[in-house]
Amino acid sequence: MVSQATISLCMAISSIIFNCFRIFQSMVDIYVNLDKIVVIGNAWEHFNKIKDDETLKSCKLELFMKPYFFSLGGLIPNKNIQWILKVSQHHL
Repeated sequence: MVSQATISLCMAISSIIFNCFRIFQSMVDIYVNLDKIVVIGNAWEHFNKIKDDETLKSCKLELFMKPYFFSLGGLIPNKNIQWILKVSQHHL
């Protein structure tokens, strides 16, 4: 349930930006003007367009002989890496 204060705020501001269609739909449900709502994509969504590349598998087959986990991150500490390491210990 959306509070009356949230509804009033949404009516007063010039635009609302979301990265989730579900939240967008809830704003439509409380009658926010569609012209005020902007939905932007998440940064990871471009990965859906990447095709599999079997080159490494054909060159280094030994890397794929045992189960493995792949985690992609940057140089900034990743808040999920500890969770990934913990879960992977239970599944290898």
